[in-house]
Amino acid sequence: MGRRTADGGRQTEDGKRSAAVSRQQAVGEGPSSVSRGLGWWVVGAALLVGLLFYGVWLRTWLGARPTPAPTFTNPLIQRDAPQPAVLAALNDYWVFTSAPTTNLLVLRSPDFVQWTAVGDGLERPGVWAAAGTVQSPAVIPGPRRGYILYYTARARADSRLCLGLATAEKPAGPYDDSRETPLVCGGQGASDADAFVDEDGATYLLWREGEAEGAAVIRAQRLNRDALEMVGEPVTLLTVSQPWEGQTIGAPTLVKRAGRYFLLYSGNAPDTRDTAIGYAVGGSPLGPFTPSAANPLLASTAEVCGPGGQAVLLDAARQDWVLYQAQPCAASGAGASPTRSLRLDQLRVEGDKLVVMSASGPQDAPALGR
Repeated sequence: MGRRTADGGRQTEDGKRSAAVSRQQAVGEGPSSVSRGLGWWVVGAALLVGLLFYGVWLRTWLGARPTPAPTFTNPLIQRDAPQPAVLAALNDYWVFTSAPTTNLLVLRSPDFVQWTAVGDGLERPGVWAAAGTVQSPAVIPGPRRGYILYYTARARADSRLCLGLATAEKPAGPYDDSRETPLVCGGQGASDADAFVDEDGATYLLWREGEAEGAAVIRAQRLNRDALEMVGEPVTLLTVSQPWEGQTIGAPTLVKRAGRYFLLYSGNAPDTRDTAIGYAVGGSPLGPFTPSAANPLLASTAEVCGPGGQAVLLDAARQDWVLYQAQPCAASGAGASPTRSLRLDQLRVEGDKLVVMSASGPQDAPALGR
């Protein structure tokens, strides 16, 4: 019986060892399953990361593809919009002009092709201004904040044309002129304001001075650091000197390109076939300026008459454009109130010369991204 007990004991120990070996083998199989699980997880994560990177690349590629530029055909704006001012601000383009039913007609566009009338931007001209006489606006960003409007109106006191100043928080206004007196009237009246901001931040006010339909000169004067008050004395920039100008000049527009100052201006009887645009070149905002021998820059053609009242826009591609009023030749000089629609052409600077690239068909609009 003892042997059986001993044999039975040995058999029991052998069984324990066999069970232990089986457990060890079972434990040995466990890491192989985990490894296979980790491998699939890594593969899945790699695929997910790859898909994410592909999505980012695809969005970047699609975003980088050039968006076709909007196109336009002249006239750009069909409504009556004399002597426009133009401004790029708050990711939009703005055109300011006068209209029979408003003091300051404000037009807004995201692409310089589709335009929407915002409304009257100058609901309260200065108390010095006669009602219904506001015209010829110029708008610039204020040196410190907001926007500044310079405009022409007749003084209640003596009916002279004078320049007023109004300010607003937004490009569309409302602009408010709280002054009791005009900014400048000159000896024989002042009109056709233009404001120019130089590279050093100095601001200059330009205007036409003279009788409404008589001989006139173009003058300029520096403004203070806020661009709200005149500094020093006015300087005469141009007088009538070329045959195409007839008896009068006006509508000054000053720009600086490649170290030169180009003064664009209109000449001859307004709103007639004889109206045209010329330019002069100078070395500083206060001159002296020499009219170009190639003038006029823009003159009447068989289809378009009386170009004038110009403004200059520099787009995001550093391309210059000239925006100007004109009318069908059939209406020019007819005695009725003309519809001075707005036209837009590329303006190129070639040394000390300006060249207008007129196009009769569709053309790309000014570049966006301002």
